[in-house]
Amino acid sequence: MGCPRRVIDQGRDGIIAVCGDEDGRNCDDMSLHPGDIVVHELHRQGVAILAARALGIKPEFAPVEGLREIFRVGDFHPIAGMRFPVYLLLAFDDGQRMNAVARLCRTTPVPFILLAPTSRSISSHAMELLRERQARFHPLADLLIVDDHDRMTSSPTAREVIAAFRAIVLPEPEPDEPMVRFPTPPDASWSDLRICVLDGHRVTLTCKGMSETVNFSTMGMENKRSREPSVQWNLLLAFAQNHGKITWRSSDATQKIPQQVRRLNDDLERFFGLAGRPVIWKDDEKAYCTAFQILQESDKPARVSPGRRPSR
Repeated sequence: MGCPRRVIDQGRDGIIAVCGDEDGRNCDDMSLHPGDIVVHELHRQGVAILAARALGIKPEFAPVEGLREIFRVGDFHPIAGMRFPVYLLLAFDDGQRMNAVARLCRTTPVPFILLAPTSRSISSHAMELLRERQARFHPLADLLIVDDHDRMTSSPTAREVIAAFRAIVLPEPEPDEPMVRFPTPPDASWSDLRICVLDGHRVTLTCKGMSETVNFSTMGMENKRSREPSVQWNLLLAFAQNHGKITWRSSDATQKIPQQVRRLNDDLERFFGLAGRPVIWKDDEKAYCTAFQILQESDKPARVSPGRRPSR
């Protein structure tokens, strides 16, 4: 093992590293190139951004408050209403790393992904805490590689990391199981949703390319005692009959409609995972109005075959 050395810049005579051994070994001086003594600093935000891009998530770099050398990389956002954070741990001290893992497991209410430089960055005890929290650890080597031009880039296997995590937090339903939540696209809003009522029990839901035909039970609007459609479901059908608007003059309006609308909003928010209230009161129209499009199958225009005129 080499002895510690002291670097001396001799100006025109170059740079040397002289023996610093206190035991008097007097090792030979070593000539150094200027590049040998450059102090490199890790660009934390740059690494975090590269890691986010490798995972296919939006970079949102930010230090985690109260913890040293741990940063939020961004969020994995598979469907609307579901976000799972991704963290980057760069602490060098074992105690700091263990404290950071314990704190994240204690304060993060959902599963998360933790990144660190190497597999040796996380102790076996820390790994056990992560497993209990359904969190996943990955070394940066799983995400980033150095290309032929000495530039850091995404590893071909990086997307497998996020795919494996998705399978944990968003498992595919069994074929015989009813859908419990609509696969709303992450960038969708209520205005992107269309509900077409097919009959008294079924609707077709369409949102930014996603489409499903479901019944009242699947949407969580079933009376638990009678197994019949709930009051909220019948109110949803009433909005379809009234083209998305119910006033106090509507035949479907009762003194209980404010609380019925509130419960309908709760059911719709749970099922679609979208932010904001789907049914709101508009003062200018003096009516409860849907923020989404809702219609009955009979409201859709009839399709006319090419070359034929509709009958009169």
